[in-house]
Amino acid sequence: MHHVFTSFASLLGGQELILLTTIILVLSVPIIGFVLIFNFRHQKEKLWHETARLALEKGQPVPPRGPAAAAEEIPPGARPDDWYRWKRERRRQKDIRHGIILVAIGAALLLGNGYNHNFYNGMSMGAFIMLGLGLASLLNAQWGRSDDDFRPPSA
Repeated sequence: MHHVFTSFASLLGGQELILLTTIILVLSVPIIGFVLIFNFRHQKEKLWHETARLALEKGQPVPPRGPAAAAEEIPPGARPDDWYRWKRERRRQKDIRHGIILVAIGAALLLGNGYNHNFYNGMSMGAFIMLGLGLASLLNAQWGRSDDDFRPPSA
């Protein structure tokens, strides 16, 4: 691949062309990414509006806007306080899972650096950050709000 760029550069003017092309590509990739993201969101909104319009014309209920909106709705027949307790328990389980993963990554990075006998480089700082985030997540799961002080949101 490098030979393609060097032969192209020798035809059109040297290393400056490679530098200019690289800068243009690096700066254009995030812009293209944002354009694609917003385009897909717009397409999704258009499809939802079309579905909602057809449902209303046929007398059906309006569908939720997406999977996240459907997950936020209380299922039929469920009591709201049980539903919110269940969601909080799931959030606590996710905190525990993420905490264990972060602590394991931090410990692995520290052990990997320990064999080099170099605890003061950038990698060990990242390991300490991972360990701290993992411990904070585990503490949040352990000492977060309990079910005793549960207050459902007011309707």
